[in-house]
Amino acid sequence: MPEKQEAGSTTEAQQDVAQAKADTTAADMKVPHQLREKVSLTTNLLDELEIDWTLDIQQKHPRLLYEVNGKGFFQVISDSPFDIRAAMNMRGEVLRTIRKELGE
Repeated sequence: MPEKQEAGSTTEAQQDVAQAKADTTAADMKVPHQLREKVSLTTNLLDELEIDWTLDIQQKHPRLLYEVNGKGFFQVISDSPFDIRAAMNMRGEVLRTIRKELGE
């Protein structure tokens, strides 16, 4: 079974979002092409909702960091080339987290 980590709300995630914002903006990030393809559905959604986000590619597993209502959240990015629904699943998980946080 592939490794899965749900989107979480932690103080560490908030600190990561703040640090990543300080280090770079989304436009400045040099993101590998394969990773950009996997997260484009989700980052486009976050851009439409005007939610700040960044990618943390310094760790073993890349993470999408974002902030809703002042709380930091993260989503571990799947690296399986065989999971054709990974991008859609990640978008759905992030959207569910946002809806839950906003009380919709």
